[in-house]
Amino acid sequence: MEQQATAIRLFQPNVVPGLLQTAEYARHVLQASGFGAENLADAVASRVERQTVLYDDSKQFRFVVTEGALRWRLCPVPAHLAQLDRVASLSTLANVSVGIISWSAYVPNRPPNMFMILDDSAVQVETMHGLDTLTERQQIDAYLTAFDTLDSLAQHDEDARATLSRIATDLRSLGN
Repeated sequence: MEQQATAIRLFQPNVVPGLLQTAEYARHVLQASGFGAENLADAVASRVERQTVLYDDSKQFRFVVTEGALRWRLCPVPAHLAQLDRVASLSTLANVSVGIISWSAYVPNRPPNMFMILDDSAVQVETMHGLDTLTERQQIDAYLTAFDTLDSLAQHDEDARATLSRIATDLRSLGN
């Protein structure tokens, strides 16, 4: 579904979205999720390979991520800094928008899980037990409204990159 979609909107409150992850960050995220060593290399390679879709100009991507997701330390500082650089770099692509909801933002609703809207025709919601796909119009509309609200609270473009820089500065002060 993700490969066929031309417009993808994704909200992630907990970690950097998979489509934006470096290989090293992905390795740490997948390890924390319980991937065994025998499957880890393949899972990381698959996640990184999926990212080629970001360079397809016929597709539009809108990511909204919480500042907490960007600060959550799942890997050593050097790998985390490389991850922040990767998000900043991808945010400059013409077909990619990265919005960051600052810790200081008032957020009137709190979706508890990551969700991805595919072409206004389906929503995938990540839960503790897997990925649920929703296709009923009323459900999709509820997630579209939630995404639009969250996106309106987010910093974009230069403001988002300034937040990434501030997070990187804070991480550097922690040492390794």
